[in-house]
Amino acid sequence: MAKPKSPRTRMREYRERTKQNKQKHEEILEKNKARKQAERLKEREIGISSEKKAHRNRLNRQRVTKCRSKKKINFEESEKPAFTTRSSLGRAVSRASKSLPLSPRKKKAVVPSRELYHLESLTWHFFATSHGKGAVDGIGGTVKRNVWMETLSRRAVINSLEDFCEVARKKEQHVEVIAVTAASIKSCSADISLEESFASSTAVKGIKKMHYVTALQDGKIICKEYTRQECNDDVSQQDSETDESDSDLDKWYDDRCQQVALHPVHINVEDFVICKYEGAVFPGQVTAVYPEGKGARIKVFEKCAGGWRWPKHVDEIDYLKKDIIQHIKFPQPINNHGTYRIIELESRWGTD
Repeated sequence: MAKPKSPRTRMREYRERTKQNKQKHEEILEKNKARKQAERLKEREIGISSEKKAHRNRLNRQRVTKCRSKKKINFEESEKPAFTTRSSLGRAVSRASKSLPLSPRKKKAVVPSRELYHLESLTWHFFATSHGKGAVDGIGGTVKRNVWMETLSRRAVINSLEDFCEVARKKEQHVEVIAVTAASIKSCSADISLEESFASSTAVKGIKKMHYVTALQDGKIICKEYTRQECNDDVSQQDSETDESDSDLDKWYDDRCQQVALHPVHINVEDFVICKYEGAVFPGQVTAVYPEGKGARIKVFEKCAGGWRWPKHVDEIDYLKKDIIQHIKFPQPINNHGTYRIIELESRWGTD
């Protein structure tokens, strides 16, 4: 004989059957909405005691806490642990703790990822949305605060830029306050021919991704995605906005090799680079560096559908210094099958 179902089980099954019927489910939701509105209206008319309000708030907090705890448990259970023993996890954390900040997510996300995806090194490049405050920022903040205190104490009324400068000069005897008006900005722009300079400037492709710009001689600049990036192209006023075609690839890398001869790429073990072999280019990782700048031993990727991957049989040979073209960023994993994305190669001739 089957065990009778509890009222809670029957109610849960009834709700599941109701959800399958969309029309009936919407009707029930509308009835519940109308019932709650009627209850709130009745409470407004009669009035609700403070004890009942406190009890309702306490129940709501308990419900929210229970829901958050359940989500946290489900999330932690969904993450498969990469380390089976506590000792192996401890050794991995100690290895990663030297170069990573003290964060509770290190043990749960960063360290297991090294084991799951076989990461050999971790690099973090970040772009700050604001800069550190210097002496000038401190002076400006002090002047504005003093003027604001004068306004709050009703000793001064600020209605314009001139009023602000006048009060600031009285309060700050040792700070020179200069009013920069719209007319002075237009006059300065006309003196330096600002509009003509913008009109005659060369557009830099991908400048929205650049966070570092350095000026060189002869009107050239170097643009980098981040400060520590070591190898980038020069942009001059004679450069055009046309994209390079596939036929220009060999010529571009020949020119790059000539630039490397003049400005050699400084490499270290575990660096990712692009190297040239029999007219073709391959991304790879440096495994050994030979003294006196003779070259390095590099294991390279192989091309596959959708990106690059490590070959089944390790392709690792010695390369001369002149064949090491440039540094690249850490390859980005595309999937869990060992396929990586090389951004520097895609930016040259597009993806296959």
